[in-house]
Amino acid sequence: MDELIQLVEKDINLLKKTIEYNEKYYDYPFTSNCDHYYKLLLLHNRLENWEKFLNTLLTFKNTRCKEISKKSGYFEKVMKIENEGVPGFVTKQTRF
Repeated sequence: MDELIQLVEKDINLLKKTIEYNEKYYDYPFTSNCDHYYKLLLLHNRLENWEKFLNTLLTFKNTRCKEISKKSGYFEKVMKIENEGVPGFVTKQTRF
């Protein structure tokens, strides 16, 4: 989830820089090009959509993702003790 959020943030920053670059185009006297204005509007629209998507991802991350800590050493020790205790028997702790 974090990798997806970082990728979306990277795309948002790229769009912001593209918009900033295209807005500087207005400073020149030959800016009566309608296509440029339309392109700029589309870039703003894309930026707005990506920001909404990022907010949705962040809400899902905050509500649904739980931090998982690595306990492989602990589980290996538990499985070894349980296997040595009674062969073929799976305890309640292992099932849950």
